[in-house]
Amino acid sequence: MSVKYDIGLLVELAAAALASRPGAAPGLAVVVQKAHRTHPLLEAAGATAYVQLRPVLHQDFHLTPGGQPVLKGRVAAAGDPESAADLVSRASLLVMQVPDEAAAVAAMPELEAAGRLCLFHGPARAAGWARLSRQVRGAELTPIEVSGARLLISREAVDLLGGRQMLMPHGLPDLAARVARQLPQHLQVELLHPGQGVRLRMRIDPLQLVAAGTDTLAHNITKEGRALFNTRGLGALTLPVDGRGSLQLLVRNVRDRIDHLTVAVGDAVVPVQRIDYTEFGAVLTLPPTPVAADRDALMFLSLPPRAVPRDGFCDVGGVTQTLDLA
Repeated sequence: MSVKYDIGLLVELAAAALASRPGAAPGLAVVVQKAHRTHPLLEAAGATAYVQLRPVLHQDFHLTPGGQPVLKGRVAAAGDPESAADLVSRASLLVMQVPDEAAAVAAMPELEAAGRLCLFHGPARAAGWARLSRQVRGAELTPIEVSGARLLISREAVDLLGGRQMLMPHGLPDLAARVARQLPQHLQVELLHPGQGVRLRMRIDPLQLVAAGTDTLAHNITKEGRALFNTRGLGALTLPVDGRGSLQLLVRNVRDRIDHLTVAVGDAVVPVQRIDYTEFGAVLTLPPTPVAADRDALMFLSLPPRAVPRDGFCDVGGVTQTLDLA
């Protein structure tokens, strides 16, 4: 399954390229969005925080070098507008997914586009553009519209990325190759047969993606430093890049075969394409599972009861996502 031009993937790559560029001063990247999303490449490039335009229902985690994970900076703008405004004011790189829902538009924090790198993106007819246009009036932003999606990006950011052509469909492979050079431990780019595009392979620490719905599970994850299932064998992960690529998950410490586990995203049950049992655990291969823009990009896994240890936890020990760009 090839992924064609996709505004979410474009922004993920462009933001990661800007944050990880050689010589860039350390700074804070802030992502403003409605639904629960994680941007693993941007997080790999530097400090990243999230402002959510609707309530935050799950806790997730930030990696600390040589230490245990801590709760990720994820603030609900409606519930804590002061913290949201503070994060936005401190951002050197600001990424916003422009919303369409009235409640999310009302929760949009006030912002200033001057003096920072900005990427604003969303459906071309999203209601939030009207409010955003008033906030960024006078800022030097370059508009790009492709396939019903709109991107407003700082002119300085366009120059740093190598020009407007890098943000067009034919520029995605070159943009991905740049990110791979800057973040080689997290992204690899492989050339496919002539004329068939490129393959992106993202290796993500599962602690970046694991999500906890209870304080008890969040405590256990921070204490253990592992992407845990709970004691009943239930776990949740944020899908990277909105689930547009196939996934491989390594599930460790299971006590029995997990052929009959359940994997769900939203209202849909995700078919497991393959399970390989190794000395390290069970390796699941899952198909691409796109998520609607207004839905949280969360995948829930339920292990068979016989596979859950009584004296410890199962966990996800590895995540790899593969995307083929047409």
